[in-house]
Amino acid sequence: MHYTAGTLGHEIMMHQNAYGFDADQVVEHYRGPLPSASIVLPFYNARRTIHAVIGHLLQAISVVTSAHPHWRYEIILIDDGSERYPAAICLGDKEKERVCIEVIPHQGRCFARNHALSLARNHIIIFIDADVLLHPSLLLHHLTLQAVCEHQGKGCISFSLFDFHPLSFLPRSSFLVEQPTPNDWRLCCVYQEAWYGCEQDKCFAGRRFQPLADTDMLRKWPSGLYGPWMLPNMVLGGFFTVAREKALAVGGCDPLFPSYSFEETSLITKVIASFHDYVIPLTRRFALHLEDTTIGETRDMKYALFRKAHQRYFEVFLAQPWKFC
Repeated sequence: MHYTAGTLGHEIMMHQNAYGFDADQVVEHYRGPLPSASIVLPFYNARRTIHAVIGHLLQAISVVTSAHPHWRYEIILIDDGSERYPAAICLGDKEKERVCIEVIPHQGRCFARNHALSLARNHIIIFIDADVLLHPSLLLHHLTLQAVCEHQGKGCISFSLFDFHPLSFLPRSSFLVEQPTPNDWRLCCVYQEAWYGCEQDKCFAGRRFQPLADTDMLRKWPSGLYGPWMLPNMVLGGFFTVAREKALAVGGCDPLFPSYSFEETSLITKVIASFHDYVIPLTRRFALHLEDTTIGETRDMKYALFRKAHQRYFEVFLAQPWKFC
Protein backbone atom coordinates (compact mmCIF):
# COMPACT_ATOMS: atom_id res chain seq x y z
CA MET A 1 0.00 0.00 0.00
CA HIS A 2 1.52 3.30 -1.08
CA TYR A 3 0.27 6.86 -0.53
CA THR A 4 1.92 9.98 -1.86
CA ALA A 5 3.20 12.72 0.42
CA GLY A 6 0.50 15.14 1.52
CA THR A 7 -2.26 12.53 1.66
CA LEU A 8 -4.05 11.28 4.74
CA GLY A 9 -2.65 7.80 4.17
CA HIS A 10 0.92 9.09 4.07
CA GLU A 11 0.43 10.88 7.39
CA ILE A 12 -0.75 7.64 8.98
CA MET A 13 2.10 5.64 7.44
CA MET A 14 4.64 8.09 8.90
CA HIS A 15 3.12 8.19 12.39
CA GLN A 16 5.38 7.00 15.20
CA ASN A 17 3.42 5.41 18.04
CA ALA A 18 6.25 4.97 20.57
CA TYR A 19 4.41 6.36 23.58
CA GLY A 20 7.10 5.08 25.93
CA PHE A 21 5.45 3.47 28.96
CA ASP A 22 3.44 0.48 30.18
CA ALA A 23 -0.11 1.85 30.12
CA ASP A 24 -1.60 -0.77 32.42
CA GLN A 25 1.12 -0.11 34.96
CA VAL A 26 0.94 3.68 35.01
CA VAL A 27 -2.80 3.70 35.67
CA GLU A 28 -2.22 1.67 38.83
CA HIS A 29 0.08 4.31 40.33
CA TYR A 30 -1.49 7.63 39.27
CA ARG A 31 -3.30 9.46 42.07
CA GLY A 32 -4.03 12.88 40.56
CA PRO A 33 -7.26 14.46 39.26
CA LEU A 34 -9.18 13.09 36.29
CA PRO A 35 -10.29 14.94 33.14
CA SER A 36 -13.99 15.67 32.71
CA ALA A 37 -15.76 13.33 30.30
CA SER A 38 -18.76 13.17 28.00
CA ILE A 39 -19.91 9.57 27.63
CA VAL A 40 -21.56 9.11 24.24
CA LEU A 41 -23.91 6.15 23.76
CA PRO A 42 -25.81 6.08 20.46
CA PHE A 43 -28.24 3.21 19.88
CA TYR A 44 -30.72 1.87 17.34
CA ASN A 45 -33.23 -0.92 18.02
CA ALA A 46 -31.24 -1.95 21.09
CA ARG A 47 -34.13 -2.93 23.40
CA ARG A 48 -32.50 -6.22 24.36
CA THR A 49 -29.16 -4.76 25.44
CA ILE A 50 -29.49 -1.06 26.28
CA HIS A 51 -30.58 -1.51 29.91
CA ALA A 52 -27.74 -3.91 30.71
CA VAL A 53 -25.27 -1.61 28.95
CA ILE A 54 -26.43 1.41 30.97
CA GLY A 55 -26.46 -0.64 34.18
CA HIS A 56 -22.83 -1.65 33.69
CA LEU A 57 -21.93 1.90 32.70
CA LEU A 58 -23.48 3.32 35.89
CA GLN A 59 -21.60 0.75 37.93
CA ALA A 60 -18.35 1.83 36.27
CA ILE A 61 -19.21 5.49 36.93
CA SER A 62 -19.78 4.72 40.62
CA VAL A 63 -16.27 3.23 40.81
CA VAL A 64 -14.88 6.50 39.43
CA THR A 65 -16.92 8.78 41.68
CA SER A 66 -16.08 6.73 44.77
CA ALA A 67 -12.41 7.48 44.20
CA HIS A 68 -12.94 10.96 42.70
CA PRO A 69 -16.13 12.52 44.18
CA HIS A 70 -15.68 15.77 42.24
CA TRP A 71 -15.17 14.18 38.83
CA ARG A 72 -17.32 15.94 36.22
CA TYR A 73 -19.17 13.87 33.64
CA GLU A 74 -22.26 13.69 31.46
CA ILE A 75 -23.99 10.88 29.57
CA ILE A 76 -25.37 11.55 26.09
CA LEU A 77 -27.85 8.93 24.86
CA ILE A 78 -28.83 9.22 21.20
CA ASP A 79 -31.70 7.08 19.94
CA ASP A 80 -31.08 6.98 16.20
CA GLY A 81 -34.76 6.64 15.30
CA SER A 82 -35.39 3.19 16.76
CA GLU A 83 -38.44 1.46 15.28
CA ARG A 84 -39.51 0.52 18.78
CA TYR A 85 -38.46 2.71 21.68
CA PRO A 86 -36.92 0.80 24.61
CA ALA A 87 -38.64 0.63 27.98
CA ALA A 88 -38.00 3.54 30.29
CA ILE A 89 -34.36 3.80 31.27
CA CYS A 90 -34.01 3.75 35.05
CA LEU A 91 -31.69 6.40 36.42
CA GLY A 92 -31.09 7.71 39.91
CA ASP A 93 -31.69 11.38 40.71
CA LYS A 94 -27.97 12.13 40.55
CA GLU A 95 -27.61 10.52 37.12
CA LYS A 96 -30.73 12.23 35.72
CA GLU A 97 -29.06 15.60 36.19
CA ARG A 98 -26.14 14.46 34.05
CA VAL A 99 -27.98 12.65 31.26
CA CYS A 100 -29.09 14.03 27.91
CA ILE A 101 -31.45 11.77 25.96
CA GLU A 102 -32.33 12.69 22.38
CA VAL A 103 -34.41 10.86 19.79
CA ILE A 104 -33.48 11.77 16.22
CA PRO A 105 -34.65 10.55 12.79
CA HIS A 106 -32.71 7.47 11.71
CA GLN A 107 -29.71 8.68 9.72
CA GLY A 108 -27.08 6.07 10.52
CA ARG A 109 -24.14 5.60 12.83
CA CYS A 110 -21.97 8.42 11.56
CA PHE A 111 -24.64 11.10 12.00
CA ALA A 112 -25.69 9.82 15.45
CA ARG A 113 -22.12 9.90 16.75
CA ASN A 114 -21.42 13.31 15.29
CA HIS A 115 -24.66 14.72 16.67
CA ALA A 116 -23.71 13.50 20.14
CA LEU A 117 -20.24 14.97 19.68
CA SER A 118 -21.79 18.36 18.92
CA LEU A 119 -23.71 18.22 22.22
CA ALA A 120 -20.74 17.23 24.37
CA ARG A 121 -19.28 19.79 26.79
CA ASN A 122 -16.45 18.00 28.56
CA HIS A 123 -12.76 17.42 27.88
CA ILE A 124 -12.72 13.73 26.92
CA ILE A 125 -15.21 11.90 24.71
CA ILE A 126 -15.87 8.29 25.67
CA PHE A 127 -17.63 6.42 22.89
CA ILE A 128 -19.49 3.28 23.92
CA ASP A 129 -21.78 1.12 21.79
CA ALA A 130 -25.17 -0.20 22.88
CA ASP A 131 -23.94 -3.79 22.85
CA VAL A 132 -20.88 -3.32 25.09
CA LEU A 133 -20.84 -4.06 28.83
CA LEU A 134 -17.96 -2.51 30.77
CA HIS A 135 -15.88 -4.08 33.49
CA PRO A 136 -16.50 -2.04 36.69
CA SER A 137 -12.99 -0.54 36.76
CA LEU A 138 -12.57 -0.01 33.02
CA LEU A 139 -13.83 3.56 32.90
CA LEU A 140 -11.54 4.61 35.75
CA HIS A 141 -8.52 3.08 34.01
CA HIS A 142 -9.17 4.98 30.77
CA LEU A 143 -9.72 8.29 32.52
CA THR A 144 -6.53 7.72 34.49
CA LEU A 145 -4.58 7.00 31.30
CA GLN A 146 -5.89 10.20 29.74
CA ALA A 147 -4.82 12.11 32.86
CA VAL A 148 -1.32 10.58 32.74
CA CYS A 149 -0.92 11.48 29.07
CA GLU A 150 -2.14 15.02 29.65
CA HIS A 151 0.35 15.38 32.52
CA GLN A 152 3.12 14.23 30.15
CA GLY A 153 1.97 16.53 27.34
CA LYS A 154 0.93 13.63 25.11
CA GLY A 155 -2.27 13.23 23.13
CA CYS A 156 -3.96 9.87 23.59
CA ILE A 157 -6.61 7.72 21.93
CA SER A 158 -7.21 4.84 24.33
CA PHE A 159 -9.11 1.64 23.71
CA SER A 160 -9.94 -1.65 25.40
CA LEU A 161 -10.20 -5.28 24.40
CA PHE A 162 -13.46 -7.22 24.06
CA ASP A 163 -14.74 -10.67 24.80
CA PHE A 164 -17.10 -11.38 21.90
CA HIS A 165 -20.25 -13.44 22.51
CA PRO A 166 -23.81 -13.86 21.19
CA LEU A 167 -26.62 -12.13 23.01
CA SER A 168 -27.49 -15.37 24.82
CA PHE A 169 -24.38 -14.77 26.93
CA LEU A 170 -25.97 -11.72 28.58
CA PRO A 171 -27.14 -13.45 31.81
CA ARG A 172 -23.53 -14.49 32.40
CA SER A 173 -22.18 -10.96 32.25
CA SER A 174 -20.69 -11.38 35.73
CA PHE A 175 -17.84 -13.12 33.88
CA LEU A 176 -16.36 -9.63 33.47
CA VAL A 177 -14.87 -9.86 36.94
CA GLU A 178 -14.10 -13.56 36.74
CA GLN A 179 -12.57 -14.40 33.36
CA PRO A 180 -8.89 -13.44 32.92
CA THR A 181 -8.47 -13.47 29.13
CA PRO A 182 -10.82 -12.17 26.41
CA ASN A 183 -11.15 -13.77 22.97
CA ASP A 184 -10.24 -10.50 21.20
CA TRP A 185 -8.56 -10.99 17.82
CA ARG A 186 -6.08 -8.22 18.62
CA LEU A 187 -4.52 -10.56 21.16
CA CYS A 188 -4.38 -13.57 18.88
CA CYS A 189 -6.17 -14.66 15.71
CA VAL A 190 -5.95 -16.83 12.63
CA TYR A 191 -6.89 -14.67 9.65
CA GLN A 192 -10.21 -15.83 8.21
CA GLU A 193 -11.48 -15.78 4.64
CA ALA A 194 -14.55 -13.82 5.78
CA TRP A 195 -12.24 -11.00 6.91
CA TYR A 196 -10.93 -10.21 3.41
CA GLY A 197 -11.31 -6.53 2.68
CA CYS A 198 -9.83 -6.85 -0.81
CA GLU A 199 -8.12 -9.37 -3.10
CA GLN A 200 -4.69 -8.55 -1.67
CA ASP A 201 -5.81 -9.73 1.76
CA LYS A 202 -6.12 -13.33 0.56
CA CYS A 203 -2.39 -13.84 1.08
CA PHE A 204 -3.01 -13.60 4.84
CA ALA A 205 -5.54 -16.46 4.95
CA GLY A 206 -4.71 -18.99 7.64
CA ARG A 207 -1.87 -16.93 9.09
CA ARG A 208 -1.66 -16.50 12.84
CA PHE A 209 -1.34 -12.94 14.13
CA GLN A 210 -0.72 -11.49 17.58
CA PRO A 211 -1.10 -7.76 16.83
CA LEU A 212 -0.45 -6.37 20.32
CA ALA A 213 2.38 -8.73 21.25
CA ASP A 214 4.09 -8.44 17.85
CA THR A 215 4.09 -4.64 18.01
CA ASP A 216 4.98 -4.26 21.71
CA MET A 217 1.50 -3.01 22.58
CA LEU A 218 1.53 -0.82 19.43
CA ARG A 219 4.68 1.02 20.58
CA LYS A 220 6.64 -0.55 17.72
CA TRP A 221 3.98 -0.42 15.06
CA PRO A 222 5.77 -0.81 11.70
CA SER A 223 5.71 2.02 9.18
CA GLY A 224 2.45 1.47 7.35
CA LEU A 225 0.83 -1.93 7.63
CA TYR A 226 1.05 -4.80 10.06
CA GLY A 227 -0.43 -7.68 8.07
CA PRO A 228 -3.65 -6.30 6.53
CA TRP A 229 -4.11 -3.61 9.19
CA MET A 230 -3.16 0.02 9.63
CA LEU A 231 -2.79 1.46 13.11
CA PRO A 232 -6.28 3.07 13.26
CA ASN A 233 -7.81 -0.36 12.55
CA MET A 234 -6.69 -1.47 16.01
CA VAL A 235 -9.30 0.80 17.64
CA LEU A 236 -12.75 -0.74 17.44
CA GLY A 237 -15.69 1.59 17.83
CA GLY A 238 -17.36 -0.21 20.74
CA PHE A 239 -15.33 1.57 23.42
CA PHE A 240 -12.60 4.18 23.06
CA THR A 241 -11.65 7.66 24.28
CA VAL A 242 -10.48 10.77 22.45
CA ALA A 243 -10.11 14.47 23.21
CA ARG A 244 -13.34 16.34 22.39
CA GLU A 245 -11.72 19.44 20.89
CA LYS A 246 -9.59 17.32 18.56
CA ALA A 247 -12.55 15.21 17.47
CA LEU A 248 -14.53 18.36 16.70
CA ALA A 249 -11.59 20.02 14.95
CA VAL A 250 -11.33 17.22 12.38
CA GLY A 251 -15.08 17.10 11.76
CA GLY A 252 -15.90 13.97 13.75
CA CYS A 253 -16.63 10.70 11.98
CA ASP A 254 -16.31 11.12 8.23
CA PRO A 255 -19.57 11.20 6.20
CA LEU A 256 -17.89 8.94 3.65
CA PHE A 257 -18.85 6.16 6.10
CA PRO A 258 -22.50 6.83 6.98
CA SER A 259 -23.43 3.36 8.23
CA TYR A 260 -21.74 0.16 9.36
CA SER A 261 -17.92 -0.10 9.47
CA PHE A 262 -15.05 2.40 9.48
CA GLU A 263 -17.06 5.39 10.77
CA GLU A 264 -15.09 5.54 14.04
CA THR A 265 -11.91 4.50 12.22
CA SER A 266 -12.22 7.60 10.06
CA LEU A 267 -12.36 9.83 13.16
CA ILE A 268 -9.34 8.14 14.73
CA THR A 269 -7.41 8.38 11.47
CA LYS A 270 -7.98 12.13 11.18
CA VAL A 271 -7.02 12.77 14.80
CA ILE A 272 -3.77 10.80 14.43
CA ALA A 273 -2.90 12.57 11.18
CA SER A 274 -3.70 16.02 12.55
CA PHE A 275 -2.43 15.85 16.13
CA HIS A 276 -0.12 12.80 16.19
CA ASP A 277 -1.97 11.38 19.18
CA TYR A 278 -0.74 8.03 20.44
CA VAL A 279 -2.99 4.98 20.14
CA ILE A 280 -2.76 3.18 23.48
CA PRO A 281 -4.44 -0.09 24.53
CA LEU A 282 -5.41 -1.04 28.06
CA THR A 283 -5.53 -4.81 28.48
CA ARG A 284 -5.84 -5.78 32.16
CA ARG A 285 -9.59 -5.20 32.09
CA PHE A 286 -11.92 -5.68 29.17
CA ALA A 287 -15.52 -5.33 28.03
CA LEU A 288 -18.15 -7.82 26.92
CA HIS A 289 -19.24 -7.29 23.31
CA LEU A 290 -22.62 -8.88 22.54
CA GLU A 291 -24.07 -9.59 19.11
CA ASP A 292 -27.83 -9.53 18.70
CA THR A 293 -28.45 -11.35 15.41
CA THR A 294 -32.21 -10.72 15.59
CA ILE A 295 -31.95 -7.03 14.62
CA GLY A 296 -30.14 -4.96 12.04
CA GLU A 297 -27.66 -6.51 9.66
CA THR A 298 -26.90 -10.24 9.57
CA ARG A 299 -23.28 -11.31 9.90
CA ASP A 300 -23.06 -11.88 6.11
CA MET A 301 -24.52 -8.42 5.51
CA LYS A 302 -21.95 -6.93 7.88
CA TYR A 303 -19.12 -8.64 6.01
CA ALA A 304 -20.44 -7.23 2.72
CA LEU A 305 -20.74 -3.73 4.21
CA PHE A 306 -17.25 -4.10 5.67
CA ARG A 307 -15.74 -4.89 2.26
CA LYS A 308 -17.39 -1.85 0.67
CA ALA A 309 -16.24 0.42 3.50
CA HIS A 310 -12.76 -1.14 3.38
CA GLN A 311 -12.43 -0.14 -0.27
CA ARG A 312 -13.58 3.42 0.45
CA TYR A 313 -11.20 3.70 3.40
CA PHE A 314 -8.03 2.46 1.72
CA GLU A 315 -8.63 3.64 -1.85
CA VAL A 316 -10.57 6.89 -1.40
CA PHE A 317 -10.39 8.19 2.18
CA LEU A 318 -6.66 7.65 2.77
CA ALA A 319 -5.78 8.84 -0.73
CA GLN A 320 -7.28 12.30 -0.25
CA PRO A 321 -5.00 15.32 0.31
CA TRP A 322 -4.68 16.19 3.98
CA LYS A 323 -3.32 19.36 5.47
CA PHE A 324 -4.65 20.20 8.89
CA CYS A 325 -4.44 23.86 9.86
